[in-house]
Amino acid sequence: MKSILLKILLVINLLFLYNCKAQTTSDYITFYNDVVPKLDSMVPYKTQFYGQNFSNFYNELQSKNVNIIMLNYDTKTDPESKYYVLRLYFAPMYMRSFAIDNSYRFPIVDLTFENEIPKQIE
Repeated sequence: MKSILLKILLVINLLFLYNCKAQTTSDYITFYNDVVPKLDSMVPYKTQFYGQNFSNFYNELQSKNVNIIMLNYDTKTDPESKYYVLRLYFAPMYMRSFAIDNSYRFPIVDLTFENEIPKQIE
């Protein structure tokens, strides 16, 4: 009787874990299919943001309902490096680890600045 109960519990746990993973996969695919086409639609017009304030690009993202969840910036520490880099993330970090674990692409946009990244962005 104990072994049957343990087997039933094991099967229930496995089904639960599988269901959670399937939900996460579905959530990620839905997120990706929503965000990436919006970002792709901006690519042909990216040059209009060159030399402009970051707020212009940010406002364009907002108008397309694309939210920046997190950003990362690097200061210019290497004298050979020409640019400062601002990396924009559009999904929470748990989705990034899920994407990596499942060999999915993760949408990130890297922006380069010739001058130091403005403090209001930091």
